[in-house]
Amino acid sequence: MRSGRITISILLLLFFGIPRADADSVLTMEEAFRLALQANEQIQIAEQDLVQGRLLTKRVITILIPRLTADASWEKFYYPDNPNFDTGRWGLKLDQTLFAGGRVWIARKGALYTVKAAEYGLSFARETVLLQVLSRMYNILLARKVIEIDLDRIDRVKEQMRSAQARFDVGESPVTDILSARVQLSNAELSLVESQKDLALARRRLQDLIEMPVPDTISTPPDVDVPQLDIINLNRIAVNDRSDLAQGRELVRISEQEAKLASAGRRPDLKLRGTYDDYTEDVPFVPDSTLSLTLSWPFFQGGQVSLDSREAYSRVRQAEEGYSLQVKNALYQVEEAMRKLEALEAQKDLVKASLENARENFRLQRLRFDLGDGTSLDTLAAQLTLTEAENLDVTHKYQTRLARAGLLYFIGQLKPDALGMSYGMGGESQ
Repeated sequence: MRSGRITISILLLLFFGIPRADADSVLTMEEAFRLALQANEQIQIAEQDLVQGRLLTKRVITILIPRLTADASWEKFYYPDNPNFDTGRWGLKLDQTLFAGGRVWIARKGALYTVKAAEYGLSFARETVLLQVLSRMYNILLARKVIEIDLDRIDRVKEQMRSAQARFDVGESPVTDILSARVQLSNAELSLVESQKDLALARRRLQDLIEMPVPDTISTPPDVDVPQLDIINLNRIAVNDRSDLAQGRELVRISEQEAKLASAGRRPDLKLRGTYDDYTEDVPFVPDSTLSLTLSWPFFQGGQVSLDSREAYSRVRQAEEGYSLQVKNALYQVEEAMRKLEALEAQKDLVKASLENARENFRLQRLRFDLGDGTSLDTLAAQLTLTEAENLDVTHKYQTRLARAGLLYFIGQLKPDALGMSYGMGGESQ
């Protein structure tokens, strides 16, 4: 039966496993973050938003740049009673907008807000990827610790089973002690298979994020420091420092500029135009060059400007309400993260005491069994309690580390330097 379970374990590893990198290589937090930035789709999208915003700032002022157009034509005329003739021409046309009712500068200001929004969006995407890398590396390390605990449990149960068998052989214990130990061994091996599956899936999730095989050795990410502040100050930091909230404020400003642009549809335009034409034949009453100054003032457009303006200001109110909702959700996330970390910190001593008690209880139960005063069932129960305490201890440690990083993330301070990484490796805008 045991060999069958080991086979299942190997099959699960093969099924859920991933191609391995060089066994001697070590994946650090900095390297994993760099790879994730290169591979992450949200990062690529955010970077293109930034590129488009920068192009928009250049495009909006092109209306003030002179436009020079060259054209040419050829025409042939047929008359019933006169000779046919043809004529050709080529010409140049120059258009220069002298005044556009201030719409260019309104649009340019909106474009600058668009760039800022894209920069904040890119920063938030990077922070999100940083938290994802941290979480997935912790999951791998946790899964490996759980496997070590399962292997230790299997060794302890095997030792207990050998002791029970020896006592049974001399008639000092019933066969139920051996059977109970076998059941515990089966359960421990099943738990090991489950832990191996969790490790394989954790490796796969990190591989999907960095898009390369995960090496066997992963360095433990550094712990982060969390500011010891109350919820009011943490909320204040979040509103000021969170990139997604900063992006939300820029989106409100963009909508305000769009509303101003829509309202500016009633303003006049002033354009200067000049043309030069050269004909192959003399064409009477057609000048070869012209110069004009045109003023356009749309007094009434059938109500379209008013409707466009009302719609644009409605979008401003919509953006403001969206930002307000975004702030409420962010503040809830901050409090939730803070309460979670507080609970984990409060459990620290309890978890440590539980592990120490479980170890001492197992030691005493094992000693009693060896002296013939205790039962195998008591020892097996103590072994199970110890395994549960060890699992709780290691899980609590990694959950606490991740909770600290999560709180930093939700107040907008989970930056590469918080983990001892340099900005030059791609964690921030250059």
